[in-house]
Amino acid sequence: PVARLVEIAHAIAKGDVSQELHITGHDEIGKLAEAFRELIMYFQEMAHAAAEISQGNLETQVHPRSKHDVLGTGFEHMSAYLKDMGSIAELVSQGDLRSQITLRSSTDQLGTAFIHMQEGLTSLISEIRISSDYIASISTQVLETSSMNSDAFKEVGDAAEVTSSTMSEVNASAEEVRMSM
Repeated sequence: PVARLVEIAHAIAKGDVSQELHITGHDEIGKLAEAFRELIMYFQEMAHAAAEISQGNLETQVHPRSKHDVLGTGFEHMSAYLKDMGSIAELVSQGDLRSQITLRSSTDQLGTAFIHMQEGLTSLISEIRISSDYIASISTQVLETSSMNSDAFKEVGDAAEVTSSTMSEVNASAEEVRMSM
């Protein structure tokens, strides 16, 4: 039984948590085997949680087994952080850039990337607003210029009509003079 426990311990140390242990008893070896079964189950739960989180399932619940459970607590905090960032991403996708992003540490790459994304989108929106204001201003100028041009063309048309009428009168007078000669 001890050789089997050593073999399982080496497999777990290499990351193989698919171990099964069928040693039972009430003596020290039996108690050691029971402790190993609990350890194997714990590692299997953590491996399952890690696999789920790595596949994007942020609903995976991880409950630390004690206040000393560094691995379980780390997974619990990581899952909560990723959920928070997912919620912020959802808000950003809907155009809401007001979320406050708090970096978890000085090496928080995801938080830093989100802050840069938020700043970049805010800057882009500002540039779009400035550009749309400029286009609106130009559109107003074009409308005013078109209106002035329209008035000028109307005046030119009126003048052309007067000129044409006057030329018709001159032509008629010339014809009268010619006929009277």
